[in-house]
Amino acid sequence: VLTASNPRKAKKTMAAAMTRGTQDGGLGVAIKHFAANNRESNRNDVDSRISERALREIYLKGFEITVKEGAPWTVMSSYNFLNGQETSERYDLLTKILREEWGFDGLVMTDWGNNSFFWKEIKAGNNLKMPGGNPEDLVKAYEKGLLSRGDLEKNAVVILETIMKTNTFQARAVSPAYQSIAKYNTTRLDAIDYAWISSGIRPE
Repeated sequence: VLTASNPRKAKKTMAAAMTRGTQDGGLGVAIKHFAANNRESNRNDVDSRISERALREIYLKGFEITVKEGAPWTVMSSYNFLNGQETSERYDLLTKILREEWGFDGLVMTDWGNNSFFWKEIKAGNNLKMPGGNPEDLVKAYEKGLLSRGDLEKNAVVILETIMKTNTFQARAVSPAYQSIAKYNTTRLDAIDYAWISSGIRPE
């Protein structure tokens, strides 16, 4: 509930309320752009130089409230650099703060057509390259030991579980409609099991 007693707080909680309301209807919300991307010009190359205190008290606070109170399904990382490093390649931002400190358990996607290295994004906590990635680069990174099979499968799990939350999926799925792949505690994803869950028809 938004109140007028603290207008500054009300503005920051509005995104959380909108997220809850939208997702109650079975539609996922992506909050963006995470983080410190407050301009439209030169967004791919600008380097936001921000102290740790200012980052947390000003630029991350609205995201923190929305994640903790609204539980969005997805977060979109931003184009810009943050203190010299691409935000989509920052483990401290996407994993330590977003996932470990705030408890976010959804999907992180890149902004459209960013300039970051996909394998570095995966290591940082990005799950999905938009609008499309480069599988050959991932294969090369895997062969060089820069990525493990576990890194790749962890992303596949997050993507599939996000799909299984959607109205389109649940309308066709067997009961219970939403089943967590991660609960099987394995690094192996069985495509036939996923096809069965999504179609409601178990193949022989």
